[in-house]
Amino acid sequence: MLPGQPGQRSDGQLETGTRVGGKSQLLEILNDLKAAIEVNLGQGFQVLYPGRSLKLAHAFTSPVQIRLREEHEIFGCSGAKPTVFSLSASSDFGDFGTNAANFIDMEQARIQQEGSLRQLRHQRLHREVQRQHRREVCAFHVTLILTLLGHIILTSSMPADVNGMVALQCCLAVCLWGSQCWINLKVRLASQDGSIREHPFEGPFQGVLCFCYIFSFTLCLVTMNVQQWLKGFWWATLLTWPPVFCFTCVGLNGKVLFLQDPKTLGCKEFTESCPRSIVFDGQVRRGIGRPCVCSWPGKYESAWDTLLQGSSLQGSLSAAVVFLPESSKDFNLHEPIPTAEGLKGNCWCVPLYGEEKPWGCAWWSRWIANIEEAVREGADLQVYYYEKMTGKGKVQSFATAGQEQLRREAIYRRENEFRESPEFLAAKIAGVEALSTERGPDSSSQYTREVQRLFLAWLPQEDRDFLEASEGLGNSQKAEVAWLERKGYAYTEVDVSAWIPK
Repeated sequence: MLPGQPGQRSDGQLETGTRVGGKSQLLEILNDLKAAIEVNLGQGFQVLYPGRSLKLAHAFTSPVQIRLREEHEIFGCSGAKPTVFSLSASSDFGDFGTNAANFIDMEQARIQQEGSLRQLRHQRLHREVQRQHRREVCAFHVTLILTLLGHIILTSSMPADVNGMVALQCCLAVCLWGSQCWINLKVRLASQDGSIREHPFEGPFQGVLCFCYIFSFTLCLVTMNVQQWLKGFWWATLLTWPPVFCFTCVGLNGKVLFLQDPKTLGCKEFTESCPRSIVFDGQVRRGIGRPCVCSWPGKYESAWDTLLQGSSLQGSLSAAVVFLPESSKDFNLHEPIPTAEGLKGNCWCVPLYGEEKPWGCAWWSRWIANIEEAVREGADLQVYYYEKMTGKGKVQSFATAGQEQLRREAIYRRENEFRESPEFLAAKIAGVEALSTERGPDSSSQYTREVQRLFLAWLPQEDRDFLEASEGLGNSQKAEVAWLERKGYAYTEVDVSAWIPK
């Protein structure tokens, strides 16, 4: 079918339009904005993604209404009836185009600001990781040097009897095996938290050090073995080389440990080892009525950095929050529930999340201790909510927090099913993937927010209402607020937007 001519639709009905010069002209609405809009043709709003157009298959002379998908207050209308046959969202709906462009530009500015802050944060963390790496490498070299010196001293004091030779061999074995175990332990721990991801002998001058170590050890061993043979202790040579071989493999060659695939050691790339860059163990300051951050949504990382920087200018931050990321030594530790609380479960994970979680619940005991200290100091406990969602997202009570968390997880597990559904496939055909994937201050993007809206619309009404009522606080925050209410502690509700970089 040629544009502007009557034709056959997929459902078998004829397309008709406004007659111009004896030909049928279809009304087309083009979304030339960098955001999704909604178009109302008299039968409710339907979504129109960026770069897509909507062609009406019938004569339409009523006003066309449109609005931004993410901000319904930005609204526009085409007038009493369209006077042209192609309407652009940016120019043919009054002030809508200008208001929408301003909104999109503001959102893009926030995204760019967030990207810059995220990059600076990653650079800062990368420098800290590099400093830790250098410390570990220095410790490695110091261990080798001390082992070499001890080897030289023991070798130079060659005993004259069998008992002395046995004692010497024992000292050498302890020296070599001890240093080997120490290096093994340190490197594995450093590999697990991401502070070592390369061989200590890599670099322009490290090969020379490696050669010096190997040459010195070999010279000492050969000298000692010659003396042993001359004094009749040939059997001591057999006792010397096994621990030396193991030490060399682990400490110098590196093929046993350092040059293994990092995944076999649990070592992760920098971006994976720090999924959450917020690291805080709580710090409550004295002062009656002094604000104390007792609950913070962890997805607002840059806002947290801004809060820390602003507090450092006006005085030390008082906060009871505890963030222990995967690289923390206390990650995956669990704390038993005191019997006085009268709660079921082997650890705090059960009332918090409904079941044991891999990240553990050691942070919760620290958080409670910080809250108790803040209450004793008479602090103003502050709970920060998602942007524009102050007061929302609470659970019924602390007793139901775990079960509500399990229900949310069960619903979100259906997202894989949703992505195979006809509704999502239709959204992909309609152009949902044209939405931006750049993340904003809350770690979401146009695309992820739209997928979330589509997922909620796909769910049964009961599940949709439950998830929508849960928005406003993070999962751990829900339990924190419920605990404050369980204890009867008053708190102030604050919008996190106060600290989102502008």
